[in-house]
Amino acid sequence: MLFKKAAKWVLVASLAFPVSAGLSGPETARAAADAADHWAKTEIANWQDLELSEGYPDGTFCPDASITRAEFVALVNRVFRLKDRASVDFSDVKAGDWHYDEFAKARAAGVVSGYEDGTLRPNVPAIRAP
Repeated sequence: MLFKKAAKWVLVASLAFPVSAGLSGPETARAAADAADHWAKTEIANWQDLELSEGYPDGTFCPDASITRAEFVALVNRVFRLKDRASVDFSDVKAGDWHYDEFAKARAAGVVSGYEDGTLRPNVPAIRAP
């Protein structure tokens, strides 16, 4: 029950200001540059300080972009500090993808199960379900 409540909060927060997942280290400071005048700049900085959200490899943060399913799963994994991994056997998630380990963690925690066609659709924008 706690997980479901927390996951709903993370979803609401992510829809309020989309977050990105992908890099760490010195690039993180540059990632907020395109968010310097954004209305959520304080929240973005806080999420970066907490290492919940990072940025893209090109140094951008893209605060107005939609969050993908893969980015959302990465965020949930970070919020709950998920580490255990399970096998990932979805046709659209390959071992070389940046999000492969994120889905392996989510799979181990029972957060994702995939679609009937054997996909996870990691690059599709996450949407709020009614």
